[in-house]
Amino acid sequence: MTTHYNFDYDARRRFLKLTLSGLWDRETLAAFQREAAALLSKVTNAGHADASGRILIDVRDYAVQSQEIADAVSALVPTYGVLAERIAVIWSQSALQKMQMRRLLTSDKLRFMMSEEEALAWLFDAPLAKTG
Repeated sequence: MTTHYNFDYDARRRFLKLTLSGLWDRETLAAFQREAAALLSKVTNAGHADASGRILIDVRDYAVQSQEIADAVSALVPTYGVLAERIAVIWSQSALQKMQMRRLLTSDKLRFMMSEEEALAWLFDAPLAKTG
């Protein structure tokens, strides 16, 4: 399994597809954090600082990570989640991965899905009802 990540941002649709895979080390985490920060800066500098974006996180090939790596990656979700109305996570059949993802990723705008088609359908469905 190759260790990597990929950011695919569509500014017109305010859509980020983030693919995570492999078992990460500290170097991979540091590179990921730098690229994530650069993307956030690019998005906010383009005037997209409201919460109308959509994020798809594909972790089907993402190994169960060490506690240190998992905590650091999950800490980024609230940072970037403020720019998203909806966040979908596509996960694998791994029971251990599901346990780790459920523990680390919590948000009322986040849903776990089994396929990209299901995730995209939910992400681009009608806007969430605003409360308050």
